[in-house]
Amino acid sequence: MSELDDMKTRFDTLFSQEGLTNIKFFIKNRHDMTKSDFVAEVKQFQDAVDAGALNLLESVDKDVKTRKFDEPF
Repeated sequence: MSELDDMKTRFDTLFSQEGLTNIKFFIKNRHDMTKSDFVAEVKQFQDAVDAGALNLLESVDKDVKTRKFDEPF
């Protein structure tokens, strides 16, 4: 099984059994990144999550005034 297949299986399980509803990735310098580089980085990230090497944050914006998405700054 390839790393891409492993990633797909892992995320399929997270969506179907663990309640994951959405995921987004920010890719810096995306023109320089290959698909295999991306998959390797996602795997490294997911391995860290699986190992518990993370800090759970309730909110990064809890003290920031919120506004409507289309409101001018």
